[in-house]
Amino acid sequence: MGNSGVIFTYTLTRRPCFINGLPLIFIELKGVHRKLENAYRNNLKDYKDTIPQLFWYNAFIILSNGSESRIGTVTADYEYFSEWKKINSEGEEGIVSLDTIIKGTCEKTNFLDLLENFILFHDTGGSIVKILTKNHQYLGMNNAIESFKKIKENQGRLGVFWHTQGSGKSFSMIFFSRKILRKFKDNYTFLIVTIMSKPPDLLGDSQSLTIPGLCFVLIRDIELLNISVLTIVMPEWFCRASSHKTWIPAKCTRE
Repeated sequence: MGNSGVIFTYTLTRRPCFINGLPLIFIELKGVHRKLENAYRNNLKDYKDTIPQLFWYNAFIILSNGSESRIGTVTADYEYFSEWKKINSEGEEGIVSLDTIIKGTCEKTNFLDLLENFILFHDTGGSIVKILTKNHQYLGMNNAIESFKKIKENQGRLGVFWHTQGSGKSFSMIFFSRKILRKFKDNYTFLIVTIMSKPPDLLGDSQSLTIPGLCFVLIRDIELLNISVLTIVMPEWFCRASSHKTWIPAKCTRE
């Protein structure tokens, strides 16, 4: 844990212990007989008020009472702290425990991956919210990255990553595409096709994305396309955007 930059706080003295220089991870531990929400309401909120500098470099926050464990960011309300049930694959049995959340997020490789590729800042119209990936997004997008390494062999097919409503499709697309643009040298463009009258706030208020390497296309006819699609566009390729065989040329380019 020391190698991951974990810090422990002492409630009475409010003297944080810094390991390896930067307080990148904050962990608040309560007794098993205490409600986990108290760690947020009574402790974390107090720390943010009295020692805000503790969170200047923070990547994420873990709350645990030994029975329940949740992870979130410095801007998240308690309702947006989520469980981290699986470490390596979706096929694992989900286990809610401090051990699972530590191994899944604080192991050196996983932590550096989360820090670099799975944190976003979202302008909600007046305030900036820090977004950390959910467990299913982290595992799913990294599975897609592994498939991406064989994209030519698979003739452009990456597979399907299924989301239920409200589970973060837009964020998953950004996590995936930005990691590709950071980690791979080729000049890829991503075309995001979705049904809505305007793009999500995350992606801006116009039909043109401001994120380099991404293009956004709105489909307002629900019969034309019934799911959100993210397609990787090679320079010489066209992408089939719907089951009706509507083809959209790859005209978008990276900045």
